[in-house]
Amino acid sequence: MNLDSSHAFEVHGFGRRADWLKKVNDYGTPGAAIWVCSALAIAVTLYGDAFAVLSTGSAVFLYVSYVMPIAAGLNAEGRTWTRKGPFNLGKWSKPVALLAVLGGSVLVYVGCQPPNEKVLYVSLGLIGVMTLLWFGLGVRNRFAGPPDVRSASTTPEVVTTF
Repeated sequence: MNLDSSHAFEVHGFGRRADWLKKVNDYGTPGAAIWVCSALAIAVTLYGDAFAVLSTGSAVFLYVSYVMPIAAGLNAEGRTWTRKGPFNLGKWSKPVALLAVLGGSVLVYVGCQPPNEKVLYVSLGLIGVMTLLWFGLGVRNRFAGPPDVRSASTTPEVVTTF
């Protein structure tokens, strides 16, 4: 967890027991969150195997974060996702998306192979915890989900200048 995400968790009420982390000092920075994240970053590097799992796991989850929206777009294209933005690959959209999903999946698979099998164990553990939170504790009932863009009557403006 980095500083931005830990501060965002606190500001949006996900860490109710650690209200002191969201306090901002006179300079406009969350000082306590900075120190906690710094201490955790140092603590993680003290044990070499944990650092290797952390760095490889970060890469694997980065690949997963690339694959998930592309796979969702591949699944939704032509069915619920009918209006595209200014960048459109046309008939090549689905083949390129399929190649991206396959390539990202290969990278995830390779990242979990020996000597990095601990990444697989951590990943399966995290999936188990997230499943427990989603189904067991009712998080899925409180999560509103993405907005329904099919009911939007106006097309978004395309920003062409910076």
